[in-house]
Amino acid sequence: MKKNIILSVLLCAAGIILCGCENKAPDAADTIPAASITAEEAENIAISDAGINEADITSIKISRDSENGKNIFDVDISDSANEYEYEISAETGEIISKSMDVRNAAAPQISETVSIAEPVISETSPLDTTTVQPAVTESTTTSAPVSVSVNAAVPAAKSITEDEAKSIAFDNAGIKGSDVEYINVKPDRDDGRDVFDVEFYSGGTEYDYEIDAGSGKILSIDKDLENLKIPKNTETRSDGDKITEAKAKEIAFSDAGISEADAKRVKTEFDRDDGREIYEIEFYYNNMEYTYEINAADGAIIDKEIDRD
Repeated sequence: MKKNIILSVLLCAAGIILCGCENKAPDAADTIPAASITAEEAENIAISDAGINEADITSIKISRDSENGKNIFDVDISDSANEYEYEISAETGEIISKSMDVRNAAAPQISETVSIAEPVISETSPLDTTTVQPAVTESTTTSAPVSVSVNAAVPAAKSITEDEAKSIAFDNAGIKGSDVEYINVKPDRDDGRDVFDVEFYSGGTEYDYEIDAGSGKILSIDKDLENLKIPKNTETRSDGDKITEAKAKEIAFSDAGISEADAKRVKTEFDRDDGREIYEIEFYYNNMEYTYEINAADGAIIDKEIDRD
């Protein structure tokens, strides 16, 4: 996969992961159940829901996690305008929670230029008496004008109402107001701007929106499914000896879609991390640096990163 992004994927094998000993299982804290969907599928689900083009993505990070009975993918995406955070069920592909934060941009300074023309001197009598008539014009009609630059205040945008803020949130969530069980709208101030915090429940899901009170633009979204229970995968597996270094490289190059012959500065190192034996594979291709951590017991990709060199 060739992207100018940072991609971190934490993938662990199903059931009990071997710790380098054939008959010894790792601690339960190091075991993450197997996923029913792939990391790429979780990534596509998040990108599709956010409604952004892959070409606009500046960074993306995907990791596997298992906490509070949830077997999930954490997907963090950034583009030039926003930052998105998703939790996606590794069992069903369902979005468990999501949030969006708008990156702050400095308000533009508007400059007005006022041109002051030179005084106009007119003769009023043959006795060489003169009258000085200063004139101020918006356009330059005489030579040597004097320009004054003024920082003009940006006019305040028209504010939306609480009802309009609720409608914006409902429309984005695809929910009718009649289906909402509870709602709370509160005016607030965040990062120097007036906002509406809109919180409501519908269909067992909690929604939290932050909406700009001036423009009605959605600044952030947080969606949480209440009382979601995902069954743990208790299946165990038992493998033989660890994979070879050559096999670990083969797995890394296959995942990256790159031939080893085309890669540069290939480096492989055997190591132990969190009680696991792993291979660290590093190589460069087309001005990109690829780093992989591969489980030596079963060949599972534990972590990968892609950085512009």
